[in-house]
Amino acid sequence: MLGLRNIDVIRKDCCRERILNVIDVFLKEIRGDRVVLENIKISGNELFVKDRKYDIADDVFVFGFGKAAGEMARGIFRLFGSRLKGGIINTDHEVNIPKVKVNIASHPLPDTQTVEYSKEIIEAIGAVDKKDFIIFLITGGASSLFEVPSVPLGYYRKVIGKALKSGKGIEKINEIRTKFSLVKGGKLLKYVNVPWISLIMSDVLGNPKYVGSGPTYNSKYIDRNVVVADNMYARKKFAQVSESAGMPVVLYVRDITFDLKDAADFVYHKNCNMNVVMGGEITVKLEEDIGIGGRNEELALFLSRHIRGTNKVFVAMGTDGKDGNSPATGAIVDGRTYDLIGEDGWNYAVNRHDSYTVLNISGDTIITGATGSNLADIYSCFICDFI
Repeated sequence: MLGLRNIDVIRKDCCRERILNVIDVFLKEIRGDRVVLENIKISGNELFVKDRKYDIADDVFVFGFGKAAGEMARGIFRLFGSRLKGGIINTDHEVNIPKVKVNIASHPLPDTQTVEYSKEIIEAIGAVDKKDFIIFLITGGASSLFEVPSVPLGYYRKVIGKALKSGKGIEKINEIRTKFSLVKGGKLLKYVNVPWISLIMSDVLGNPKYVGSGPTYNSKYIDRNVVVADNMYARKKFAQVSESAGMPVVLYVRDITFDLKDAADFVYHKNCNMNVVMGGEITVKLEEDIGIGGRNEELALFLSRHIRGTNKVFVAMGTDGKDGNSPATGAIVDGRTYDLIGEDGWNYAVNRHDSYTVLNISGDTIITGATGSNLADIYSCFICDFI
């Protein structure tokens, strides 16, 4: 188990326990190394990525940026073995990868150490021999974890910090990041002088050029930026795991991208009359004075009022293990949650964006730690009979 905290004496029932087991298996299935090994094969000097084939050299180097880049690199090592000669990964948690240096950088805003780590990667890229081959691994979180600003860092952090609280979608935020960066929007390629490919685990719902703000994404090289997993990939995995657990769900294909209140109303009225898995990334506008929580916990909080007194269970979770500024990745709420929190507690949490505090007290938070994945958010409704 990944350390899920919800299966306790007060909140334990058969249905919630089965759902949490589904979540646990699901998160393992979408981990970066599993994604690499499922979607990438090598035969001699040919690399097969899904339905595409690329010629590669005998010696390979790997450079990665993002929350799942370390786990992806671990998969690359398992594939290439002694042919992997080295590399550097910027991520947000410890990962042990033979031959590859792992830098723990800052998120959601880069700091001075992040900039130094990023310059180290650029220098290492320039030192790769032209007869060799580079595999870039790009995942969500790279926008902060790999950065060399074109403006003073303090100004960059102020501008991006304001954008992150504005309620803007990730595409708009990453466009701003690209404007003030020396490595985003394909600019990293000016330092690359050897054959390469980028393998992308996408946490955005639109154009993959916005994943990590697209350090290698250039219209001339679209065929060398390959998405190996995205949110729909995650939804399908969730559906497969649920079915295997005897809890089949309908796969909802439309992305949930509304603002918080509209998303809560839409999810409840459209999809919470059946077992269903959905996905997307909602937006929440934050004030300066906020508590502890994130968009998934806040969405779950809103759904708890909708499903009050019913036999429904709702899950809202990030796939990366981190929801906003909280230690949780999301929450699982049911027909009893709202009454456990109480009207005053619910109003306090909503007005202060302090969803984690109240949901943790009610036993509804999902805490996993870093998952080694990042494929946007998953939402699911289940109809249950409680014991």
